[in-house]
Amino acid sequence: MLKENRYNVLLVSSSEQFNKKTVDLLSSNIYVELTVSTNIEQAKRLIVERKFDIVIVDSPINGDKGFYFVLSICDKDEFGILVLAKQTDYDEAYFRLHNYGVFVLSKPIEEDLFVQTLRIISITRDKISTVKQNNLSFKDKLDEIKLVSEAKVLIVKNMHVNENEAHKLIEQNAMNLRITKKMSAEMFIKKYS
Repeated sequence: MLKENRYNVLLVSSSEQFNKKTVDLLSSNIYVELTVSTNIEQAKRLIVERKFDIVIVDSPINGDKGFYFVLSICDKDEFGILVLAKQTDYDEAYFRLHNYGVFVLSKPIEEDLFVQTLRIISITRDKISTVKQNNLSFKDKLDEIKLVSEAKVLIVKNMHVNENEAHKLIEQNAMNLRITKKMSAEMFIKKYS
């Protein structure tokens, strides 16, 4: 049996009826921990204080379409954003927000479509997070290669050994001191710079 992830969801909505319906729907359909905010200022504070995976904005919020709020948060974290816009505001919401990776749906919305969209946002968010993690690992590996290369040049120059011997010295130092190759290279750079 597959285990589903738990997602922290922030629902920003000033409609009590929508909030209750959404809490009931999400608690029974997908694995979420739902936090409800009834105004934009409270939502901004919550985003600073806690980590969310998905932010759902039920537009309008106390008369404000919420588009500026969404634009202010769309690049702050790795959460997915879903805006539920009134039919009359859908085109404006879509054209203003879709280039920022914000999902926009028109209200009223069927429950199945709502849940499926949240699942798509979750999958997309997870994929983006994995790609970012891989990019960080790749960057770390590149940094290590650069440092090892720099250290080898300095070792060859100062210890009068060939490149293979310099590489072995870096690796041997790392093993002896139980440190990473990168840390060993940094030690040689510091010593010979």
